[in-house]
Amino acid sequence: MKTASLRLCVGASFLLASSLIGAGCGSSGDSKGDSKKDGAAGAGGQGGGSAGTGGAAGAAGMDGGVATDGPAADRAATDGLAADRAATDGPTADRPAADGPRPVSDAAAPGSAEEFCLAVYREYLDLGQTCIGYSPDWLASFLNPAGNCRAVTKGIAAGRLRYSAGDAARCLAAFRGLTCADLENSDMGSADCDNAFVGQVATNGACYNNGLNSSFFAECGKSDFCAGAAPGGRSCPGTCKAFKKAGEACPAGDKCDTSSSCSPGGVCVADALESGACGGPTGGTCKTSDLYCTGNRTTAGTCAKRKTSGACATEGECAARYECKGLMGTTPGVCSALKNIGDACTPGVKDCAFYVGYCNAGTSTCAAYPTTVGADCGYIAMEIVGCLRDTYCDSVIPAGKCRAAKAIGDTCDPRVQNMCGLDGECDRVTLKCAAICRVP
Repeated sequence: MKTASLRLCVGASFLLASSLIGAGCGSSGDSKGDSKKDGAAGAGGQGGGSAGTGGAAGAAGMDGGVATDGPAADRAATDGLAADRAATDGPTADRPAADGPRPVSDAAAPGSAEEFCLAVYREYLDLGQTCIGYSPDWLASFLNPAGNCRAVTKGIAAGRLRYSAGDAARCLAAFRGLTCADLENSDMGSADCDNAFVGQVATNGACYNNGLNSSFFAECGKSDFCAGAAPGGRSCPGTCKAFKKAGEACPAGDKCDTSSSCSPGGVCVADALESGACGGPTGGTCKTSDLYCTGNRTTAGTCAKRKTSGACATEGECAARYECKGLMGTTPGVCSALKNIGDACTPGVKDCAFYVGYCNAGTSTCAAYPTTVGADCGYIAMEIVGCLRDTYCDSVIPAGKCRAAKAIGDTCDPRVQNMCGLDGECDRVTLKCAAICRVP
């Protein structure tokens, strides 16, 4: 059974578990659209955007087109979740094919809600690395597992969220049995996963975002979402509002349900299967992440399978582990396999998968992004070198160093991503690191 609770965006486009970070796999019309680089559509979304360094620039520390534009709560927790995964050894020949099984964790069934929450994150990191090749350090740099899971336990204690240990155990067992084919088809769990956490806040009641407004940890009922409690924002609590259904208007601040997306014309449209209509002012997006829309926000198209070869006019056309190499403005590229840590590369060509690392000019091989204070970062030999975990890059051009995140109250620069640490963001008025909203 398909569930929106544990959906991971794949294809050539961006990345993240839509439910775990509050974004899905469709167009930019609603919360489902995330970009891979400088504007490429989210998985299953409308085509668009040329290849660029936006995603890497965001990791390096400057606002650069990454789906999350600065809230530090979106970044890695330093609790070892990524550290205990296999380093950054992206997809290789010995990894499972798209239809093959993945290694499963031998961890015991969870006991407490927090243990289950953390276990889901661990499995998620494993799945992303095994099937797509994401570096666990890179992927965890957009998440805050420890903080989000603590927020879940607070929601339970306050009566805003109900936890079912039995459903959680069955959910985790189902999650561990997922294959890469399930991932590509957006089949990310069972009904048990939908019932592990059940929101108890009624429509129009006060809610908190619990893991970046995640549907998986949502405090609202299944037909509602928590409006106003934006990821990383200080404006909370929010208010439970009903999802809009296909055919209903979706003005700013509203969200379509999990089977539809908000069209550029502001109406929820049912997601399409392969060969179905998509795009254009009144069209929707594609249902599964192995599809892309041949159209865009202004021109209608159809949903087609992402490619592993051939010409491409957008990043979104290429399959997982591939990019539209050579794409420059209106000049088309070719869908080409991305390289991984240790592979030979040419600096400045963007050979290396941006979610794994960069091309090290000294060794001409793909290297992992640095995670330690004092490491070189920024624009180096025509490559963007980002800082991961609880660090930020103090200068992109000229190149700088990875620095420890600032404390609440310290002076900050809002253009520099991740500067204020896990519990803060840079206030654009005071230019001071301010605490983000946390569940009381």
